[in-house]
Amino acid sequence: MRRHPASYLRRAAALAALILLLPAAAAAAPDGDVVEVLTEVDAAQRLDDLSESVWPEWDISETPVAVMSRDGVCYLVDHPHPPSSFTRMRDMYAVESAIHRGPSDDADITPAAGLVGDDPTAFTTVDELLADGLPAIFSDVFRAYLTEHCPGMSTPIDLMAGYPSDARNLALVDIECELLKRALAAPESELERHVIEFVSVRSVRRLAMGQRFVDYERQREWIDGLPAYVGERSRQMAMSHLGGRGKELFEADLARSRSLEDCLPDIVDLDWYRTERFLWSGAGVCLLLDRYHPTWRGEVAERCIDPYQLLFELTKRKTVRTTDLLAEFGIDDRLADRALFIDETKSGPERLFDEIRNSERRLILNVHLLSSVTVSYDRDNIEEVDAHRAVHKRILKVEYSSGTRLELVGHPIAAILGQDEFDFQQLILELPDDLTVTVEGEPLELNGGGVHQLDRPFVIEATGVRIEGQICAIMIGEGQTTIVLHR
Repeated sequence: MRRHPASYLRRAAALAALILLLPAAAAAAPDGDVVEVLTEVDAAQRLDDLSESVWPEWDISETPVAVMSRDGVCYLVDHPHPPSSFTRMRDMYAVESAIHRGPSDDADITPAAGLVGDDPTAFTTVDELLADGLPAIFSDVFRAYLTEHCPGMSTPIDLMAGYPSDARNLALVDIECELLKRALAAPESELERHVIEFVSVRSVRRLAMGQRFVDYERQREWIDGLPAYVGERSRQMAMSHLGGRGKELFEADLARSRSLEDCLPDIVDLDWYRTERFLWSGAGVCLLLDRYHPTWRGEVAERCIDPYQLLFELTKRKTVRTTDLLAEFGIDDRLADRALFIDETKSGPERLFDEIRNSERRLILNVHLLSSVTVSYDRDNIEEVDAHRAVHKRILKVEYSSGTRLELVGHPIAAILGQDEFDFQQLILELPDDLTVTVEGEPLELNGGGVHQLDRPFVIEATGVRIEGQICAIMIGEGQTTIVLHR
């Protein structure tokens, strides 16, 4: 439960009483939680000297804030261009900021893009600010600042088929977290050795990943970890910049550390490995650089690189072989443990999806080059894994504007999706034994594997499968046939 000084509680009560005296014709007054967080956001935006101490040349007051409430209302604090559906809230708070209120589903409100209209805006929620106060405000506003000043690093990479969840990757992630914690706690005389061990293990793990997954990790630590570090740094440094009203508002927040050095919690699931852990590991790398290379913030700000990249550059000629180090951490037992963990943690739909994708003989249909799709399917027989994966268990018929048609009946189909449930990128099913290809009525022999380029009307058929199109490439390999369909 969040606690506040008695003086603050008295002031909040006075504000609530003032709200009750507003004319009945006015819009419904916000509740006390909204009053509290808007008052704090207003006060935080006056702390430009603190923000510049936390991060070079960052002025927190230059970024407007959107606070989303539980009842679908959005509050804009010091926004230069509020949408036309928003109204100015006058004589309600003892604040310096201009506060506008309107519907959170207004077309100009786009939290995913960090925009209100065309203006970069920090988005946060009433519940988040109630939980963390000043650090949450600094963290959310800094995330919006990063998006505006380093746009190349701040555009999230959306992985179509999900982040790798094999036992080796998970076991090495666990060891990385323990090495990071050990480095953060190391005495000065042993700091470099522990930093090098952490970088060495992460380098070995990332060598086994595709570059897109490495880029994904870098961006997640940038988008989640760096703002979390800034929020914690604001908490640590705030007292020397606060006085009077600010100290009264925020002193309860400043007593609570977020324990950002605690990378590995007691209970995790696959979502923790895929998304949540990057807040902790990213912030931990920043805390480590505070000790190992204290000027790092200026270099990262100037170059727009993720902090780990700088740490890697500082130590890449010093990395060591990790065989003995991994043995010290019991890598073999960890591999067995994480394999069991994966098996127990996967949902039923994800398990079915992986069974199809990993079947010994697969037919993969790449359809991402096609557009303007019409889909027939059985909603009752779809298993959704996540936003980018689903299994159509019984029937899927797809027709594209190019004249390409797919009819897949009686086969479970693992679908990798793009922006929505019908933006198919890949369709995967078990390869039927009786697959045939006909080009302009003439059969095409597929024996011997290899690549076949077709630029004339064709039909591909098998039990429960019919594909008609104009252009495609058929690639036949051991255990896998891939068909890339073109317009």
